[in-house]
Amino acid sequence: MSGAATTTAPDALPDAAPGSAPHRTNHELLRSCARHFFELAPPAEGQRPDRGRWRCKRCGGEAGQASVTFYCVGLRHGRELAGLRHAHRRAEAAA
Repeated sequence: MSGAATTTAPDALPDAAPGSAPHRTNHELLRSCARHFFELAPPAEGQRPDRGRWRCKRCGGEAGQASVTFYCVGLRHGRELAGLRHAHRRAEAAA
């Protein structure tokens, strides 16, 4: 992800610099999970409760609001495409 040096990736932990060990560990957790089930993460000590961090129930990786939103949009899009392919195959089989 490109940007200014102070910008962190959406899947980065808020207190971890990009490329740091906590950042890499979080990224590895998220990449290793076959399917995420996100829930709102409790705020870290001293953080506002509305900071918008989400934690996967399966892998424990954290992601920001934008990453979780686009992940869910991708899942929905995949289900819609699968449904269209299934309907197309059924129509071809009936013809």
